[in-house]
Amino acid sequence: MKIGIYLGLLAPSDGGGFTFIEDIMRGLALKFEENADLSFVVFCSENATSIYRALLPVDIKVIGISKQSFLSRVLHRIKRVLVSQNKIHFRPSNLERKMRLEEVSVAWFVGGWGEVL
Repeated sequence: MKIGIYLGLLAPSDGGGFTFIEDIMRGLALKFEENADLSFVVFCSENATSIYRALLPVDIKVIGISKQSFLSRVLHRIKRVLVSQNKIHFRPSNLERKMRLEEVSVAWFVGGWGEVL
């Protein structure tokens, strides 16, 4: 089974939240060695990909996600309202497209924040 882990768009300069996620990744690296039936793909900020690649075993793929512009986030929120009213078809986000490309079975969104992707 392939598990996708979304770490959000925190950058190393963001302080405590980034440190919390870094600790989770260290634990994941240890668990990965114990369970060969699982494979992991980590999705994170493009600014943090090199840090996570250094922390994690080479078998865990790390993919950078860029943050959307302000205009893109506004348009995304408008689309969500129109989709809920069945006015338009919803286009998958950049993250969703990358997860589908990687054939992720289950996605884990680490953290307690919400973002428009």
